[in-house]
Amino acid sequence: IEVMFKTGFSPPNNVFTVNRDEGPYSARVDTRQLHFSLGPRVRIMDRSSPWNITAAVGPRLFLLRTISSGSRDGQPFAEFIEQSTKVGLFAAVGFEYALGPGAIFADVGLGWAPMQHTITGNVSTGNLAITLGYRFFLL
Repeated sequence: IEVMFKTGFSPPNNVFTVNRDEGPYSARVDTRQLHFSLGPRVRIMDRSSPWNITAAVGPRLFLLRTISSGSRDGQPFAEFIEQSTKVGLFAAVGFEYALGPGAIFADVGLGWAPMQHTITGNVSTGNLAITLGYRFFLL
């Protein structure tokens, strides 16, 4: 069993323009998400096997910041900033290959937490992530 700590950052955004009789309106919405996970990871096969299948599940803390701004005919108006912090869940499955003091791994993970924002409405931070990397073993 492994206790893991993981952090991630995702900076998606959306930009759009609407043409009206009085001129074009442009808007931009930036959503920044930072998350921290803590939970056990279980290896299915024996530790002596070079290949292993893993599973992890636990709580994930989501920090979400949304910034909305707009303009009409190039003249800016209204900027709104909204921040939220929620506890959600994560689950991941993957495989690893022992190499040196650790293992090369690939995981598929799912994270989720509900968010109630004024700018984006009632949404969730649901995400599906594929992670590739190298994991060091301390013991």
